[in-house]
Amino acid sequence: MISRRDFLQVSVASAGGLLVACQSAPPQAMAPAGNAVPAPPKPTGPAHFGIYVEITPDDRVILACPQSEMGQGVHDGLPKIVAEELDADWSRVEVRLPWADDAFVNPITKRHRTANSESTMVYYDLLRKAGATAREMLVAAAAAAWSVPATECTTPGDSRVVHTASGRSARYGELAAAAASLPPPATPRLKDPASFRLIGRATPRKDTPSKVDGSAVYGIDVKQPGMLYAALRRSPAVAGSKLLGFDRDAALKLPGVVEVLQVPDGIAVVAKSTWQARKAAEALEARFDDSATGGLDSEAIRKRMLAALDDDAKALPGRAAFGGAPYDKAATLAAIGGAPVKHDWTYEVPFLAHAAMEPLVATALVTADRCEVWAPTQQPDRTRDTMAQVTGLPREKCQLNVTLLGGGFGRKWELDFARQAIEIANQLKGRPVKLTWTREQDFQHDFYRPAHIVRTRVGLGRDGALLGMHTRTTGIGMWKFQRRPAVPGATAFRFFPPGVRASAARRHPRSGERRGRRRPNQGNCTPWRAVRAARRRFQSRLCA
Repeated sequence: MISRRDFLQVSVASAGGLLVACQSAPPQAMAPAGNAVPAPPKPTGPAHFGIYVEITPDDRVILACPQSEMGQGVHDGLPKIVAEELDADWSRVEVRLPWADDAFVNPITKRHRTANSESTMVYYDLLRKAGATAREMLVAAAAAAWSVPATECTTPGDSRVVHTASGRSARYGELAAAAASLPPPATPRLKDPASFRLIGRATPRKDTPSKVDGSAVYGIDVKQPGMLYAALRRSPAVAGSKLLGFDRDAALKLPGVVEVLQVPDGIAVVAKSTWQARKAAEALEARFDDSATGGLDSEAIRKRMLAALDDDAKALPGRAAFGGAPYDKAATLAAIGGAPVKHDWTYEVPFLAHAAMEPLVATALVTADRCEVWAPTQQPDRTRDTMAQVTGLPREKCQLNVTLLGGGFGRKWELDFARQAIEIANQLKGRPVKLTWTREQDFQHDFYRPAHIVRTRVGLGRDGALLGMHTRTTGIGMWKFQRRPAVPGATAFRFFPPGVRASAARRHPRSGERRGRRRPNQGNCTPWRAVRAARRRFQSRLCA
């Protein structure tokens, strides 16, 4: 469980409401704004609020959720956790995605990001405690007003506190102001999971109607007064190309074109509409030098990986199990060669684009003293770092508005599209600019899931028993691959060890004959085993 040190509740009056914040540092004063649109709590010191819950006088329960919603359902699942422990009326529960702020960080990682399927894992206990804290404070306020023991009051699940003996009841909104003046309980009592009415139950997603009727705001839906639209012209090479020149004046003659700018990744055409910008970018006469890539392409990479499967010099042998003996290749191949049934398979996984439904898009406005960005990003904190880096403005002058993400899958963890929008807007100060990638650019300039090839040879007995197994896999490590400009280069390869290694002998149950038998590797045969191990350690911090 999260310790009291890691979870500190703070309650303050917010226009007559109650606010409970999950905090990873000692409590600091907070100054929420008006009731209609309360501002996220701003720490005056080192406090960091991972998430907070507000109960307003009109009975709304508002969860300020720092996690990006990209279709995985965190804006439905996380408020359900709060509503469950709070015994709130589910129809009155809302989610507000706060702007990126240093106050909103993951209480464990100390980062403002959404990745690794960690949202529920990290916030489950915190939100249960936040909901239980608010519930007990509301009950205490009602009991004090009625001069009855708190133990005689119940919360039936409709945002009310009820005293059955006297027939009295009060809405949460009526009690919020009084509850805000009470100290939070040191150890709020959590509900028995057997009594859950929302968690683990099928309920309609609250965000479905807005996504059906079009009122949900994604990155591509952002509109600002006087907004211009940008499109990019880039080299078809994934990385390593150099812009040699382009005819700026010819592009400026095309309809609707406002400006043509050089940016680090190529050329940006700014126009009065996305269509005009895109058509001008397509017609732009641009020259690129792609010689740095050495003509490398997917097929060339594939051929090198296939050759590596037979390269004993680059193979990294493993062990039979944790702490087991080194892999005996000769013995393994001998067992396979003598087996009555043999099979040889080669599996290939190509480079794969993320292919999120929403194209990469970001809107930026840069002035002399401020930068504001609207972007569907998984990394708000690093996006704000980028805003400050590109514009030279102090970080506190950089405001990031995180929109809904039309899919992410890790692609919107990267910052290239947001950086490009900021770089364009920085050259057109005072005018908001929306940059939208084409679908072709999205696929062509992705940070691809890495390609791998696996070859497996097995020897089986006539009864199907596995007598020997030899596996070798080769490919590009995901994190190494993502660190461009090493993307196309020959040096980006890392050859991973065989997946099944070493031999173990077992005695045949009938004849006593010893047969060589190979067992699947139990160690870290791929980076993902290490990732999973780290994840288990991470989870143990929550559950210990």
